Amino acid sequence: MRESPSAAARSDLGGILAELEALLPEAAPVIRPMRTQWREQLVRVVVLGEAKRGKSSLVNALLGRPILPTGVVPVTSVSTEVTAGDVDEVTVRFTAGGTSAVPLESLGDYVAEDRNRGNHKGVASVTVRVAGTPWPPSVVFVDTPGTGAVETGHEETARTSLRTMDVSLLVLTSDPPISARERALLAEANERSAATLVVLAKADLLAPPDLDTVVGYTAEVVADALGGALEVVAVSTLGDSPTTHPGIRRVADAVLEVAARSAERTLHRSLSRRIRELVDGELAEIDLGLALLGASTAEADRRAVALMRALAEIRDRARVSADLVEAGIRRLDAELDAGAKAEVRRLAGVLVAQAMHSPSSEDEAVAVAGLVRTATEYAESWR
Repeated sequence: MRESPSAAARSDLGGILAELEALLPEAAPVIRPMRTQWREQLVRVVVLGEAKRGKSSLVNALLGRPILPTGVVPVTSVSTEVTAGDVDEVTVRFTAGGTSAVPLESLGDYVAEDRNRGNHKGVASVTVRVAGTPWPPSVVFVDTPGTGAVETGHEETARTSLRTMDVSLLVLTSDPPISARERALLAEANERSAATLVVLAKADLLAPPDLDTVVGYTAEVVADALGGALEVVAVSTLGDSPTTHPGIRRVADAVLEVAARSAERTLHRSLSRRIRELVDGELAEIDLGLALLGASTAEADRRAVALMRALAEIRDRARVSADLVEAGIRRLDAELDAGAKAEVRRLAGVLVAQAMHSPSSEDEAVAVAGLVRTATEYAESWR
């Protein structure tokens, strides 16, 4: 059977990355992690935001365990990757080379600002594997230092994570509402990631009417920044069981959708963009080198010209591949919309019939609850 255009585009991405590494061996440190991501379907969900917006608390709530250190002053000083594992384990990588395995309870000694001020321990990255999480090992959360903090190094560390993210999870707060800096960060994150999620943390600070106003205002700013509507989910991480907050459950489901259920689609979008970005940078360097040598294309070194042509072909293939996948996604979305409308019509008939056959003596609240239960079960079975 002939392969569909979108399936062919997806299968070609691994080949494009292999060709790119062969053409640019000096870029292998950048390309190899991309090949690993594609092969193992690893989706990086980068948690971004200004200092003290509650990023680490949100990750803890999503994981269902207090894994990352939190506090009343800016805490996170080093980007921390958190994913599911068979046992709890922490691996610290150092800028000078080498790694060290440390107990989970010692995590703060390496990632917390008060215990590793200015990153004087020379930590390059930290990977935390956590047993018993509701997430598959393919979903990698990246908790970043807050932007706009006093420590200037935090800003660069956070922005480095933007270059390798697949999904951006921007954390705002209800008080104060979204700032101009956060609006700019949102626009940049949305440009660089395959999917963007926006969370309004610390929802417990405002009463419901005020919270609704802030959520509405934030949603308007987000829509203006992105050129289209995007849901803003209000969450609270306070209480004995923060994972039970409806906002946390909603964010968790959204992350699972883009990072696990639709991992291949998400990765194709993000890796295709990074391939084109890498190639464009290489082509610009070659062009500059040729210009400095004063050589025209006809007189240029044959290998340089051949490399330029090969890179341009890879860039164009990545773009075509991404376009084919996007077309397939739009077609699938249209089919799902049509199917949903048909199911809604069927559900309406079911509910009318149920209402007509309800005993006349039945309490109105009981009858309504029955209709709600039927509608919920119907929707869940279809989804």
